[in-house]
Formats: sequence, C-alpha cells, structure tokens
Amino acid sequence: MVSPWTCFVAVLLLGLGNPLVDVNLDTVIQRVTPEAVLGRVFGALETCFISTMAIGAVITPFLLDWLGLRWALLVIAAPVGLVSVFGLAEMRRLDARLREPEDLARLRSVDIFSPLSPAVLDGLARGLTRVCVLAGEVVLSEGAEPDGFYIVDSGQVEVTQGTRVLRREETGDYFGEIGLLRDVPRTATITAVEDTVLLRMAREDFLDAMTQQGEARQTAERMATKRLAT
Repeated sequence: MVSPWTCFVAVLLLGLGNPLVDVNLDTVIQRVTPEAVLGRVFGALETCFISTMAIGAVITPFLLDWLGLRWALLVIAAPVGLVSVFGLAEMRRLDARLREPEDLARLRSVDIFSPLSPAVLDGLARGLTRVCVLAGEVVLSEGAEPDGFYIVDSGQVEVTQGTRVLRREETGDYFGEIGLLRDVPRTATITAVEDTVLLRMAREDFLDAMTQQGEARQTAERMATKRLAT
C-alpha cells in the first residue's frame, strides 16, 4: 500500500518541476526556431502533448489491471527515460546554441530597441551581420534604395548631404532608419572616417521589429524626424 506521504511528496515534486520544464522548454523553442514558423512548431508540440496524454489515458487502466500500479508506472516511465538518455547528446548541442548572441549587448544599448522584448532582441541579434569598412569607403550613398539598418560597433563614420557635413556617428550610434521607416531613398551619404566595423540588420528584420512594438517605432520615428530637421 502506498503511503499518503509518498503521494504528497510526489505531487509536490511534480508541482515544482512542471513550471521549470515548461518555462525552459518554451524558451528553448523560441530561441532556436525561426519566427516565421514558430506558431506551427508550438502547434505541433501541443498536438504531441495531447496525443500522448490521450494514449496514456487509454492504455493505463489496462496496464494497472494487468501489471499493478508499480509495474504499470515502470512501463510508462521507461520509454520516457530511454528517450531522454539517447537524446542527451542532442540536448547538449541545443544548449550550445542557447548562448547569448555575440552582439546582443550592443543591440540592447540602442535606444529605439529598448521597448522590444528579450525574445525579439535575441532573434534580431542572431540575424546581424558584420560589415568591415576601410577608411574613406562609402557605406551608403544618398539617393540609393534602403536595404538595411546599421549600428556602429567600432570606428567612426561621417554623414553628409550633398557637400554639407551633418554629423559624425561613433561606437553605439546607428543610421539607416529614415529610409526604412519612410520608405524613401537614402537621405544622406555615409562614409567611413576610419576603419570601421558595422552591424547590419536586414530591412525585413528591422521593419518586423518596429511593427511588433509601437513604442519602438515611435522612438525611431522621433529620431528620424529630428535628423531630417537638421
């Protein structure tokens, strides 16, 4: 006969472990799955949950009647344990992918992205590409089609409009948002003053992020308006 205290402890451990597993599982899936298919992945996961619970509800009464409680629990738990053991290598590989993206800290420092959720920031950081520019090289040309958003990771660039120098952007500054937000050609030319490393965000990623969070877009629009006024 099972002790009531054994049942109590088992339920307590289940209550403590269930949120821990659920939170970590959802976090892992969000960080390793492309946003475009995230809904389908969670749908498939929930389908698996419900299907396995339904199968368990059907076969457990027969196992209990045939084997008794202890052996029935063993038969149900054994496949789960085997899957966990054989999947350990894959789980460790996924763990390695969960490290914080290299440029996430830089992205967090950009004011227009501060309203974005950690999950969105993480996805944006993973999509950044590094662009190395030599001193004197033109990064963007006035009148060109807007194709991306740029953050200065190191170095310095000069912003000019015609023959007029508007400003210089240094480490942590950014440019390229005006053409993307307003859907207009580039309003200025950007030239590297010294050897510079830029972080480039694709047009689609930038606009998706601005669409998801109204406060982020408002901050970006204010900055764009301020720059256009100078």
